[in-house]
Amino acid sequence: MAPHQAQQAPVLATLGMVDVVPRMETAGVQEVIDFMSANPDGFVSIEAAADAVAKYLPHRPRRSSSDGLLKNLRQRSDGRCYWHWDPAVHSSAGSPDSIEAMARRMEEAARLINVPTQVVRGGQSRVVSPEGVAHLAELIHRAGYVDVAAAGHMVAGDQNDEDNAVIREFLVSLFGSA
Repeated sequence: MAPHQAQQAPVLATLGMVDVVPRMETAGVQEVIDFMSANPDGFVSIEAAADAVAKYLPHRPRRSSSDGLLKNLRQRSDGRCYWHWDPAVHSSAGSPDSIEAMARRMEEAARLINVPTQVVRGGQSRVVSPEGVAHLAELIHRAGYVDVAAAGHMVAGDQNDEDNAVIREFLVSLFGSA
């Protein structure tokens, strides 16, 4: 085969999506935006950030150490801890026009996906509904769906072991045991 005729390997062999779909629940999205925007001046310490998370997620047992939050925060030169996200993403994210525009972009992208895909939904999520997952399955024909019943939107944070187990099961079903 001539070099110009060589086939390229696929960029993706599989895709995993955790509690995200094109048609998300507006009220749930707004809750996340409100939480992430509630402390624009950051937190005085990691423990203060952990207190905010505990108040926002009262169903989740508080961890004995707040060190896991470090991957979601950045400490600036003033010593304060800030969420590791771009506030510009959320500044207009809650407007009906931006929600609809994002949904259309996500639907267009989903139609292009042609690899085995697994959607993991938090069974208690207020962001992603079963109807939202069903709509995504219409767009991605090779999509499977797993509901982690005891988890909210932050599936790995709420039920990390179960989240890992369903991802592993998905990969094993495609590629065999490790």
